Amino acid sequence: MSSFLYEENGAATWYVSTLTSQADGSYVGSMTRYFGGQTLLGTYRSPTSTMTVATAILNFSSKTLGTLTVDFAGAAPRRTISLERFPISKPVAFTKSNSGFQSGWWWNESEGGRGYFIEVQGSQAFIGSFMYEVSGQPTWYVSSATLVGDNYLGGSLDQYVNGQSLSGAYKSPIAYPGGAGSFSLSFSSGNAGTLTLPNGKSVSLKRYAFNPSAPIYSIGVTVSGLTGTGLVLQNNGGDNLSVWPSGSKTFSTPVATGSTYSVKVLTQPTGQSCTVGNATGTVNGANVTNVTVSCVKIGDLNCTPGRGAGVDGVKLYSADDTFTYLLSNTRANAANTVIASWGALNTGEYYEYTGSLKATLWAVKSSYSGGSIFGYEVAVLKPDFFGPGAYSSNQIRATYGLTQRAIVSSYNPPPGQYCMVLTLLQYLPGACSPNPEGYCMVDWLQHSPRVSFQ
Repeated sequence: MSSFLYEENGAATWYVSTLTSQADGSYVGSMTRYFGGQTLLGTYRSPTSTMTVATAILNFSSKTLGTLTVDFAGAAPRRTISLERFPISKPVAFTKSNSGFQSGWWWNESEGGRGYFIEVQGSQAFIGSFMYEVSGQPTWYVSSATLVGDNYLGGSLDQYVNGQSLSGAYKSPIAYPGGAGSFSLSFSSGNAGTLTLPNGKSVSLKRYAFNPSAPIYSIGVTVSGLTGTGLVLQNNGGDNLSVWPSGSKTFSTPVATGSTYSVKVLTQPTGQSCTVGNATGTVNGANVTNVTVSCVKIGDLNCTPGRGAGVDGVKLYSADDTFTYLLSNTRANAANTVIASWGALNTGEYYEYTGSLKATLWAVKSSYSGGSIFGYEVAVLKPDFFGPGAYSSNQIRATYGLTQRAIVSSYNPPPGQYCMVLTLLQYLPGACSPNPEGYCMVDWLQHSPRVSFQ
């Protein structure tokens, strides 16, 4: 954890902590101040001294909210600071990264004592650079940048002074946009890149490994429908895998547990189009085997199976993890009856009941992978839940999941090939916009194969 703040005299400063997880779910470690290291444009010098200023206790109440308790080493009273995750991407916060490199901490391992935090949401990035003044005083610069392609960032190095100190009351800082010049970052793989400083100097960077001895695991993919030649897949922006024929394949470079993977199609096969399902994730103590690649003849619609992760513990649910639908006919623009098996789960810990729920079965003209959805509403499935989790007919109590079989009248879309997508919506007025009815999409699931309405 790194904290960028200010000294009592207004100068920028930072503290760094290595936190260890505790049995109660918190993270605890020392807050350390470094002094005397390398400046932004200077030659390398190792920090000359360090000082522990406090103990940090970090707790999270949700994916986006937490508290930092600072227990000072001296006589200063303990203080607790409310935290929330910073929404970089707009207008939709926390959008999945479009980059070919990993978000997180980066450094040059031969120039220890300074580092860079990089996070990308969608195509928008925030970068924090932690360095030193000529006097040895620790200082920091921040930058906002827009991703170019999937491997390049560039922007200004902004400076701030006279903001809140670690132990002081809040006060708004003074900003100096671009005060330290401009920079660029280019990445050759998911965990390697080059920083170009304002004076033109290049610095090689790599992802910082918090636990370099962590076990490593393979990233496997299952390829189906491949008939053309030339398919090349890529993981984490640099590990390429040539594929022929269809079947189970494995990338050559394993990934440490706790690290992320991101698989994409680097080169499409001749005469075909391939899409990746379950393309990204975090390695969690086991080989990854659920990445899929589906290939179809160009001109045919490929509906890659996929699903969302829910929002704040509310997600689509089925006791056997299957979701089915049955159409009484596939005539275009015709009346239809849909029989669907679906349900919802609420594992939210900080409210007892969900908002009202409903689900929609969509027919969309291209494979869906999250975000805004455009297409035809084939059926709206309103819940009628009963049982120990039911508070009302359209809410679910926390920690409960309920399923049902719904039969509804509907209407088919115009002629064409479509992917069928099931979305779960929750009544959350004001939480998403535009949304005149107050319902926000909280989860989704795409079925395979495609459906042709004629």
